[in-house]
Amino acid sequence: MIEKIRTLLNQFINEINTILHDNPPSVCLYGSCVLDDFREGWSDIDFLALTDKPTTQADAEQLLELRQRLSKKYDNLLFHSLEGVIMSHDGLLKGKEDTVIYWGLSGQRIIDSYSLDCFARKSLLEHGIMLCGNDFRNKISMPTYEDLVAGVDRHYQAIRKHAVQTNGNASSSGWLLDIARGIYTIDTGGYIAKTEAAKWAVQKGLVPNMPLMKKVIAVRENPALESQGEYTSEFFESLGPEIQRFADVLYDHLQAWLNLQSAKDELWDVYDENRKLTGRTHRRADPMPEGDYHLVVHVWILNSKGEFLITKRAPNKGYPNMWETTGGSAVTGDTSLTAAVREVKEETGLDVLPENGKVVLTIQRDDCFCDIWLFKQDFDIKFVVLQDGETIDAKWAAKDEIRQIVINGDFIPLSYMEEFLLCKRKMRLFV
Repeated sequence: MIEKIRTLLNQFINEINTILHDNPPSVCLYGSCVLDDFREGWSDIDFLALTDKPTTQADAEQLLELRQRLSKKYDNLLFHSLEGVIMSHDGLLKGKEDTVIYWGLSGQRIIDSYSLDCFARKSLLEHGIMLCGNDFRNKISMPTYEDLVAGVDRHYQAIRKHAVQTNGNASSSGWLLDIARGIYTIDTGGYIAKTEAAKWAVQKGLVPNMPLMKKVIAVRENPALESQGEYTSEFFESLGPEIQRFADVLYDHLQAWLNLQSAKDELWDVYDENRKLTGRTHRRADPMPEGDYHLVVHVWILNSKGEFLITKRAPNKGYPNMWETTGGSAVTGDTSLTAAVREVKEETGLDVLPENGKVVLTIQRDDCFCDIWLFKQDFDIKFVVLQDGETIDAKWAAKDEIRQIVINGDFIPLSYMEEFLLCKRKMRLFV
């Protein structure tokens, strides 16, 4: 912990113990300070202070403006970063009406009830440090994975509402770190520092704009960069669209979790690293063991005019309003071909003929083999059945048009796209 934070906390504890001398609090520190990720101007100093009995109104009035008084007394604006509540054990743990002194970013006030969100509970229980008094954490329940996903979803909604436009402060880029941590929580069930989550997202290749995220990480780790070079107020004001692009990725992970709940008992055949069937099956909802693989198919349909069938995703899905091709996982008993035919039927209502298709690319990922299929077949676009809540449009598009859609950022990211569009030798079989 930074020494000046340690000094500030000692001064804070001494002051509230003086005010609450006949009702001494137990205080726990959590959040960025204990995760070694505190950045002045970006981070809060999160605490929870619980007393044995409710605070009197007179004491509450003294505590209400304590941050401001401490800031003046010690000539230290960092006291304004203190964020948390002072309340009774019964008020928090039993939900009883209480006198709660709340310090937040928007100011301070006295309220009659307060509850910890799932992330505060997880941070308190896994990383919290008791600063004084008795350890009360064994009386707080650990949030479930479902609680955490619901919490991430609430953060996602806030990002969609409040981060469309950003101000000129470096803290605006914190939205990108929040998104990274949300994805980390969904994928792992864990809760880590924002900076570490951003690095994890970069390492996993989840960030649409990698150079931008690396710049954000750099200024997060070295705030002195904020006023130097390209880190201008204009830079931070321009982050809104990139935050929303990354929020698309978060939504995609939320949607994948929701889809998993609805199809968690779906079974996949398990392959080894050489793509040989093992004779085992894997339940979709369970983590895929290292060294095991399942089969995924992406299906492109090419008509006699040299155009591909693409569909547009619904606005409520991950990558909203973006174009895509058909794809999905093979289920038990599927071959790559039968999976391709089935996915096209399920997602478009069309029946492709097996003899019209070939695999033109195969990609081996960490836990799957992805076959990219190309079918030559003509269909009238009016026979495409749009899936409610899934797709909102469909059209035929030539390669050049698809390239332009990709350049415009309106096609879902596919690592193989350029290679696929350049597969002229194999595609001559179909043209």
